[in-house]
Amino acid sequence: SITGLDVNNFEDNSAPANSVWTSISSEFILNHYTQSAKVQAEIRKLVADKDNFERILRAATPYISFIHNQTKAKGLPAEIALIPFIESEFNPNDHSKKGALGLWQLMSGTASELGVKVKASYDGRRNVIASTKAALAYFKDLGNNFHGDWYLAIAAYNCGQGKVESVKRRTGQNDFWDLPLPQETKLYVP
Repeated sequence: SITGLDVNNFEDNSAPANSVWTSISSEFILNHYTQSAKVQAEIRKLVADKDNFERILRAATPYISFIHNQTKAKGLPAEIALIPFIESEFNPNDHSKKGALGLWQLMSGTASELGVKVKASYDGRRNVIASTKAALAYFKDLGNNFHGDWYLAIAAYNCGQGKVESVKRRTGQNDFWDLPLPQETKLYVP
């Protein structure tokens, strides 16, 4: 949803023109389909509560430069740096009912597979550096696995690579917008 917004309209007016938000938005490479009804609906949801939107941007302040730099270092689209906006509202302690945790809302098994330590005494999913590096490595793999189709990669991050591949095989479709994916995923990508 955030990709269709001009985040500069929500920044503190005292922020310099070359802020991290300006840098990120100037590096966007994906088609944001901002005229799509689905994307417009998600944009309306976000801007309906400007106070909440600004709260999330403030929550991002300690992390967004690091995330953006790591995204660039991995050669990923700048839009990927904004995934924690949707996942956790940039709250490293956020957790879901399904057991996902941290800025990137990693599941325990996925985090362990990505090299993030998950133990009773320590959960690296709350560690911004470890979880960011793991999530971005995962995105890099997803992007490669889906041959640079970032809509499919982002969908796979949300509902699982196996699910996206299975739906593609079953339907013969390759375009995210045409795939009958779970409703959460159909909203997540826009």
